[in-house]
Amino acid sequence: MEKWNRRPDEVKYLLNPAFCGLLIYTAVDEYIKKTKRTFPFSLSYLILPLILPDDIRNSIDRTKYFSRWVQKNSSHLISFSRVAKALVPFTNETIEFLLQSSSIDLTSKGSFDVRSNALRKNINDSELKDFMNKARQIGRWFAENNDVTSIYICLGVRP
Repeated sequence: MEKWNRRPDEVKYLLNPAFCGLLIYTAVDEYIKKTKRTFPFSLSYLILPLILPDDIRNSIDRTKYFSRWVQKNSSHLISFSRVAKALVPFTNETIEFLLQSSSIDLTSKGSFDVRSNALRKNINDSELKDFMNKARQIGRWFAENNDVTSIYICLGVRP
């Protein structure tokens, strides 16, 4: 991972841990609200690659079933595994940020729990609201599917 001051401005803006942390936190929080269970750690690596690329994010809709959405949008997901792999270091950095800021907790079973109201979510910016709404939808999809392996298989990624 390149030192912060050596990263291009675009990377600093889009992949900074605070912004990415808000997205991961939002998806994890929605999952926990829907399932009343902690969030599987391995799913955290799928959140950013589903939200950050414009074409994938713009295709996220209110489709109830994740597998149906994947099938309908397979053309947007062709390079998903490559993007997911490239974002692993940024996801790791974001998870460290969330843990250090006490926004999330890592349980003894290796899953995430959120601290209620850890992150203020009164956001007025419409673009940021859109990112957060997409993160909530991902949280709902993961909660509905309830099987980490099948989610990875749907996306053509190996954990």
